[in-house]
Order: sequence, then C-alpha cells, then structure tokens
Amino acid sequence: MVKSWAEKGPTTKFGNQEYYWTLGKCLQIEDVIKKHSDIMDAKDPHKRIGLLVDEWGTWWDEEAGTIQGRLYQQNTMRDAMVAALTLNVFHRHADRVKMANLRARGPYEQCYRLQDFGGIHLRGQKNRWLYMRIANECQLGQSQNC
Repeated sequence: MVKSWAEKGPTTKFGNQEYYWTLGKCLQIEDVIKKHSDIMDAKDPHKRIGLLVDEWGTWWDEEAGTIQGRLYQQNTMRDAMVAALTLNVFHRHADRVKMANLRARGPYEQCYRLQDFGGIHLRGQKNRWLYMRIANECQLGQSQNC
C-alpha cells in the first residue's frame, strides 16, 4: 500500500493486500466524478460543459538499478486492471467526462509496451511508431526482429 509520496511501493513485488488495495483505490474516482457531476448538473443540466480528468493511473517507486529520475516502470496485471476499471468508470460517465489524461509523460514515462526487438528497447509512446513498424513487418514476414 502507498505509505507516502516518497514510498509508493514497488512496481512488481507486491502481495494480494497491495493488489486489492490498489484496485479499490482506483475505483474511488467514481465518487469524485459523481460529486463533481452533481455540482455541474445544478448549473449545466444540459451537460454542455465537459468534466476533464487529469493525471490518472498508477505511479510506483523507481526500479532498482535504473537511472534516477527516469521512473522506469514495468507494468503488471495490477496496472492493467487499474486502467480497465478506471476507463470503465469514465465510460459510465461519458455524458459528463469528455477527456481523461493518463498521468504525466516525459521523463516519468510509464511503459505500456516494454519489449526487446533485436536489441531495440521500446518504451511508451515515444517509440510507438517503431513498434508499429516492426509489428507490421513481423505480420508480413519481412522482419528478423520477431
């Protein structure tokens, strides 16, 4: 469980208690959205103004042996479940939630696709074009990096 901003917990070494605590914590966004929507509905019953959700998602301690400040994170099913549950909440409230931005990018990039293709280490959106090119070449049988 997250103890403080300085102790967010490990990205891969966690037990059942931390797993289920995290899933429960992510679902609390629904209460926040409901409360904000109620306030907005009083002034904007036709829902012409959208609710924007910024900086959602998981954020764990830096991995040992990585460059300090880069926050390298290997994702697990826990992170996937947080994303799925949170996106489901946003979908249920799509009449009001018009945009939801995943947490900070840049040097604190969370790795949604982490693979090694022939020595090329892919991480995050920065290398999405390269991953897509290699994936397409693999499908067509045109790459040795598969």
